[in-house]
Parts: sequence; C-alpha cells; structure tokens
Amino acid sequence: MKALSIIATSVLVSAVAMTSVQAAGMAEGGVFELEAKVMDANSDGKISKDEFMKMSAKMAAKEFMMMDMNDDGSVSMEEHAFAMANR
Repeated sequence: MKALSIIATSVLVSAVAMTSVQAAGMAEGGVFELEAKVMDANSDGKISKDEFMKMSAKMAAKEFMMMDMNDDGSVSMEEHAFAMANR
C-alpha cells in the first residue's frame, strides 16, 4: 500500500511538473526544443550520442523505479501490467 501511495504521489508530481515544462516549452518554440536544450548538456547546439544515452538511461531508471511497486529490484508481470494500464 505504501508503494502504491508513493507511486500515486510521484505520478501527480510528474504530471504537474510536465505541465509546467510543456507550458514553458510552448512559449519558447515547442516542447521538442525544450527537450533538446535539456539533453544538450554541454550547450553546443547538438545532442551527442553520449548526451542522448545518458538522458535515456536516466529516464529508463525512473520508469523502472515507478514500475517496481514493492521495491524488490525487479518488475513482476503484474507490476508491469499495472504500470502499462495506468500510464
């Protein structure tokens, strides 16, 4: 139950943060432009493979943590199904 509460809170916080990020991105030329600026760690105007892979790894780790509802270090079929149904 605790894990479910934590996930619900995380999802709510993420949704609020994403709304703010999307609004900021739209004001400056779109969400994709904002995402590119975040991924461009060295601000050279390009996203290198290394920058892309680091950001992808961070996003994957966050997604995994959200799916691992009982914090046992693995995602059961039930946890995965729940996560996919509640995206």
